Amino acid sequence: MMYAHLKLPSKHLQLGATKKHLKKKLTKQKKLFMATLKQMRVVKNRLSLLLIVTTLSACFFTYTREDIYIFSILGSMLWGAPIVFYILLVAIRIRWKGVFWPWTQFIVLAILPVLAYGRLAVSMPDNEIEKEHFRIATYNVNYYSDKNIDEQIEVLEKIDADIISLLEVNPAWEKKLEEYTESYPYRHKVNDTRANATVGLSMLLSKFPIETPQAHAEGYAVSYKINIVGKKLDIVQVHPLPPMSKALTQSRNKTLEEVSKLELGEYKIILGDFNTVHWHKPMKEILSKQGVRVASKGQLSWPVPLPLAPIDHILTSYNLPHGGSGKVCPMYSDHCLIYSDVNLEEAFNK
Repeated sequence: MMYAHLKLPSKHLQLGATKKHLKKKLTKQKKLFMATLKQMRVVKNRLSLLLIVTTLSACFFTYTREDIYIFSILGSMLWGAPIVFYILLVAIRIRWKGVFWPWTQFIVLAILPVLAYGRLAVSMPDNEIEKEHFRIATYNVNYYSDKNIDEQIEVLEKIDADIISLLEVNPAWEKKLEEYTESYPYRHKVNDTRANATVGLSMLLSKFPIETPQAHAEGYAVSYKINIVGKKLDIVQVHPLPPMSKALTQSRNKTLEEVSKLELGEYKIILGDFNTVHWHKPMKEILSKQGVRVASKGQLSWPVPLPLAPIDHILTSYNLPHGGSGKVCPMYSDHCLIYSDVNLEEAFNK
């Protein structure tokens, strides 16, 4: 036959060709895999950069443009935290092997602020909280919640504050508080009506006589004089509108501006739900013009059960030596109860 002298490829030659083909195919797949991985890293880096730029912009506008309510909310929620943690990740140069590390880094970057700044709300205290001196407290009980009021009042008893500011008191709370007149014989309440809708009462409970209550800033702030062994202590209870729109943010800022201009006595305490953080410009105006400091030390108070923002404050004048401060989050409101101690005896005897 014509092709009888030709030999078919040997078994070894066939195997070599197969290996060469597989190697070429694997090399091609590896290049494709590396290209995909590179693209994922590029996307991750761009997303991280976008997050940082957005955060910086939000922080800048939060500080300079408080009339824009969304930036105010971003600032209050401490969205500046991702920058800190991104720098931390870069500084320690974490390197994990694996395809999904770029996305893992980005996910960690996104959730770390919650892990770092979030504070799981503490449960009810088992015993009385040790009291150093004269104690003041503020608690927004949440008008739309009437659960476990007895348990929350037990917390008030364990806190044993001499003056308590209660906000958004609903009818169920008001009725239950009538049973506790022995602990707080002096009290004053004001209807808190806003935007044609009531959010209950603003109440001040005191162990000492309350004198000359006076409403300010369309009722969003109320001032009192407390008679303590012949000395007058000025108390201002504050609860401005929340910054849920541009108009509401402007109203809140106007309320805080009016509080900063109030003519108060020598000894003063300004407390309540300010609906903003203490580093915002309107709050700084109160601190400087009224000569007060943040005695509550910026306790993260909202929203429960994972408080991220310090919007409930107790501000005291510098001539009132302050002691300890703290918070309790009863889980039935969206706010924590904030308390601070001041040494009135030392202040009054100077």
